[in-house]
Amino acid sequence: MILKAKTESQAKDFWTFSQLDTNCLRLEIKGLWLFQGRVNIDALQNSLIKTLDFYPHLSGRIAGKGINMNNAGVEWQIVEQERISTVDVRKNQHALSD
Repeated sequence: MILKAKTESQAKDFWTFSQLDTNCLRLEIKGLWLFQGRVNIDALQNSLIKTLDFYPHLSGRIAGKGINMNNAGVEWQIVEQERISTVDVRKNQHALSD
């Protein structure tokens, strides 16, 4: 599922990379959050959408020497699994990467 910002006020803007941005282009941050108990998925999803309103470059796409802030969206995936621990995640990191 692709989530997008609700407002597209900056949809035509272009973020030009600084030297620091250019040096960090290969930086990839992968994340996995584990919660004990049930999570309000709608609230979490809406929170991400609101965040994209404030940071439109996060839902843009790299184009040339910058980011086209076109609100193309971010990938959103929920996976529910009972009885998983951080130890299990460390053992199976390769299985969770995709």
